Parts: sequence; structure tokens; C-alpha cells
Amino acid sequence: MSKITILKKKGNNVERKIRFHSLLDAAKAELEKGSVAIAQQKLIEIITTEPQSEATDDAQLLLGKISLQQQKYETALDYFLKVVQGPQSDLTIEAQYLAGVCLYSLERTDEAFGMIAPLAEK
Repeated sequence: MSKITILKKKGNNVERKIRFHSLLDAAKAELEKGSVAIAQQKLIEIITTEPQSEATDDAQLLLGKISLQQQKYETALDYFLKVVQGPQSDLTIEAQYLAGVCLYSLERTDEAFGMIAPLAEK
């Protein structure tokens, strides 16, 4: 592979990262304006277009929080568990706690305790 090809690939990766972080920022701005449906569309676009993006955990966490606010506990739980089960990040602990909240809200108290109890050790 030539140096030019490598540089082009690196450039594309940088452009992609910028694009997904821009989408994430736009989704957050829509949430602040109260445009939940538009924010959800942008967040889902991040997840479906580039599931391995650095912004994916952020998008899943935000979608989980939206679903939790809407009392859609199963949906929220799915999003939070994707963050928990993925690579460890600075969002993992928050997602684990919120997954426990969802489980508790679903009256799955033993599972909720099992999800939240390990956080006391961290």
C-alpha cells in the first residue's frame, strides 16, 4: 500500500469521526430544544451507519436516557446493556447503573441488584 493510500484512509477516518461527533452534537442540541424525535433520528443514524464509531456509546446512552424518560424500560435497558457489554469506556458505569434502574422499574429486582451491586466496589 502506498503512502498516499494510507494518508487517504487516515483522512477518511478523521472525516468520519468528525461527522459522527457533529451528528452527536446536533442530536444533543435537538434534545435541548425539546425535539426528541429529531434527536433520536440523528442518534440512530450514528449507530446504524457506523456501529464501531467512538460516538456509538454516547448515542446508545442518550437513546437509553430518552427511552427511560418515556418509561420505555425494555428499550432503554437494551440500549444501556449495549454500552455495558461493549468495550469499557467512561460511559460504562453510568450505563450499568441506568440498566439497574430499568430492571428495578420492570420489577426485576434481583437482576437490578446484580447489575448495581458491583458498582459499589468501583
